[in-house]
Amino acid sequence: WQVQLQEVDRVSSTWATFAGCDKLVAREVTSCQAYGLRCDTRYRARIRERCEPMGASSDFSYVGPFRTSTSTFCPASADAPLFVRAVAATTSSLTVTFQAGAQGDCQFAKFALESRRAGSAWQPSPASCEEGLSAL
Repeated sequence: WQVQLQEVDRVSSTWATFAGCDKLVAREVTSCQAYGLRCDTRYRARIRERCEPMGASSDFSYVGPFRTSTSTFCPASADAPLFVRAVAATTSSLTVTFQAGAQGDCQFAKFALESRRAGSAWQPSPASCEEGLSAL
């Protein structure tokens, strides 16, 4: 079996396999409890039967959205940056400006900038960019 979850309200959320549902190798085991999810967060899930050869695997079935519970120990997430703009592009550089979103319960560590070429995977920005990254 292949069980994956995705956060519903995050734009960049991808399908992920969580502990507890990552080792379903017996066909008769048809349930699992996923661990490591974020509290007070909406998810959707998908599941399919994985087969050998892979071409014989089933299509995914989907369920959700559903929300994980909240508690007094559930930190409020920081909001995504606002008004993101790319300005002052040259042949080898680009300036990115943005406004910090609401802080929630976040103890700020740093802003993280990633980039990608069309059709490729997201990559962390060079360290030189991370050092000078700040909200305007």
